[in-house]
Amino acid sequence: MASSARLAVLYTWGTHFRQEWKALFLRVFAKQRDEGAFRDVDWDAWFHSPGMPPVESPLDTSLADHAIALAGRYAAQRRCERAEDEGRGGSCWT
Repeated sequence: MASSARLAVLYTWGTHFRQEWKALFLRVFAKQRDEGAFRDVDWDAWFHSPGMPPVESPLDTSLADHAIALAGRYAAQRRCERAEDEGRGGSCWT
């Protein structure tokens, strides 16, 4: 079973505390821990800082960018059509 699936099974229908979760996380990902993958993790910042996590994950927004651009064009067309309907605009089909 994959590591993330094991974590999901262990945490289903239960309540767990931070230190318990950290110990389990480090145990499940022992190979990565031994390779030093978590050496630079500021656990106190992750557990005790208010707001969003202290590290911003890079996200691939290429698909979302296309959808946002299309929504902008749709909204502009709707505004133009409303202005046309109210008699305060030119042709929307330019």
